[in-house]
Amino acid sequence: MQLSSRKIGWLPVLLPAIFALSLAGSPAKADRATTIAHSALRGQIASDAHDRYGIRFTTTSVQRYTRYGQEIVGRGSFYRHGKSMQWFKYHVFVNPRDGSVSDIGYKIHK
Repeated sequence: MQLSSRKIGWLPVLLPAIFALSLAGSPAKADRATTIAHSALRGQIASDAHDRYGIRFTTTSVQRYTRYGQEIVGRGSFYRHGKSMQWFKYHVFVNPRDGSVSDIGYKIHK
């Protein structure tokens, strides 16, 4: 049995389109939650000690926490005046719908 190109020509176009439509909003919501979390964490670290700078987030993972919020976890690094780079792990609970942050925590690894 041979298939003509007319019968399967639409398949490579239709399948990615169906997949993309099924994910509508997911990447945007994850990106918004991550942006909110990183911004809140930068503020928290800056308020804890003013000599920390150059905050970078090296890994980030978005996990579902509740129906209305997400937990953002990962690792990052920053520099302090007169010291070498320090690494930290963090978690932030974010409601991406209204932009609220309910919990921020980080732990510095020596």
